[in-house]
Amino acid sequence: MDHLDLSGMDPADAREYVLAVIAQYKQVRQQIARLEEEKGVWESRIALAAEKGASDLRAEAEKRRAEIESVLLSRFEDASELGREVEILKSQLSSVKREAEKSVDADLLLAQLSLAVGEGKPDDKIFREMEAERLLEELKKKLSGGDE
Repeated sequence: MDHLDLSGMDPADAREYVLAVIAQYKQVRQQIARLEEEKGVWESRIALAAEKGASDLRAEAEKRRAEIESVLLSRFEDASELGREVEILKSQLSSVKREAEKSVDADLLLAQLSLAVGEGKPDDKIFREMEAERLLEELKKKLSGGDE
């Protein structure tokens, strides 16, 4: 089921892929509609041949209707499978979109981390260094025993 795994895709690619599967599903549904119409035509031909007593034409029409029914059954199975896949992919598409929203902006994260540990603006660092130097000078004065 590799074709049902959207993980690792960016949201735009995932959306495009899901839309392609939806388009394929719609095409199959359109084929089913055409086949049902064609089946109806052959059923009316069967009835017409039976009414006219043309058993050979009726047999041919019944054969053609059976072929269409076979293809129709296959298309119904395809539509069912594609419908299931569309639902799975839509669900995964929502997850891909949520994951993209959750993705980490490294620059923003670094800026937030810097602010949290006190490494905000460059001016803050300069002021902290100046304050540390002033405190160091005061400590030196105290230790030397004099107030100069």
